[in-house]
Amino acid sequence: MVMDHPWEIVSNNDLFKRSKFAIGPYKREHAIIAGGWDVRGEKLNSVVLLDLQTGTFKSLPDLPAEYDGCTGANVNGYFYMVGRNDTMYRINLSCCSKWEKLTAVDFDFGHGHALISDGRHLFWPGGVLNNRTFNLYEPDSNTWKTLPQMTTPRYGHATAIVGQKIYIIGGADDRNALDLSSVEVFDIPTRTWCSAPDLPIAVYYPAATTLGRWIVVTGGLYSDERETSYCFVFDTFGREWIQSRVSLPSLRYGHGCVTMQDSQIIVVGGSRSRQKGNPIVTISRKHLIPNWYFVKDFLLLRRLLEEGRAQMKAPIFHSKDGNEIHSTRKFIRALGQFFLTLDLDTFRTVLSFV
Repeated sequence: MVMDHPWEIVSNNDLFKRSKFAIGPYKREHAIIAGGWDVRGEKLNSVVLLDLQTGTFKSLPDLPAEYDGCTGANVNGYFYMVGRNDTMYRINLSCCSKWEKLTAVDFDFGHGHALISDGRHLFWPGGVLNNRTFNLYEPDSNTWKTLPQMTTPRYGHATAIVGQKIYIIGGADDRNALDLSSVEVFDIPTRTWCSAPDLPIAVYYPAATTLGRWIVVTGGLYSDERETSYCFVFDTFGREWIQSRVSLPSLRYGHGCVTMQDSQIIVVGGSRSRQKGNPIVTISRKHLIPNWYFVKDFLLLRRLLEEGRAQMKAPIFHSKDGNEIHSTRKFIRALGQFFLTLDLDTFRTVLSFV
């Protein structure tokens, strides 16, 4: 079933029409979806494992009845959930038999899709009103450690990880009743913070996911709590935000995003005023990232160069007498003519590769 091109519906099941829930990818083609609130604003304890290709799902054990939270992440074969009442649970994704309660912590988790994993640890930035805290969880020892604080208190923000850098995106600062466009970046090896270019608009309760070097931020609330359908793409190499020409098929916030097979983005749930919920939809990266058809060849070239499987050499031309001459002048002239055929967005993107 196809919506307005290029979005496609994965599932219109009411079970997935929830908001402010936990979501995490599993084995490239699945996602675990847990908790949150339904379209009537009632708390959900249901947990499902969704096949992102077919829209079919398997029910997992419900969250404990006393649980009150809406964020989670995968690490070491477990899906971890944290809640506002300082509780933490996990479930073994290989058997999915029951939720295990872990040691309580001495700080508030709050709300938002903020918990994030680097594959070995969990990181929790802020999440409650007027909070700049940033914490690391070590699964082996079941302990939390305090890391250097964020610059700006925020909640309702999105998180994304590219390489060894964690991006904290948007949200709101309740002290000054401000929506935030600022982006902070945490470098995991050095445990230091720096800033990244601001989002084009201030937005909170958006969702974010990654496509290789790109971070895709969708939806959220902005300007007097109005919903948005924007899709913004951040190039972590060029450090530039681009508003995609493609928007979400419907306004939504408090939704979730995951990436499947490094090529598809899946958008799940989210709320919208005067609407009974949103279906799960998917889109290919070639539609979201400007000039993807063109840029993908430069991605391949860059990877081949980095892996030592290709080399940059000046082209060889032949003189009238048949002798070989190595010249860059003709190559540069040809490359200049090539760039003149590109629009500005493509030129900027390609320039970051060559």
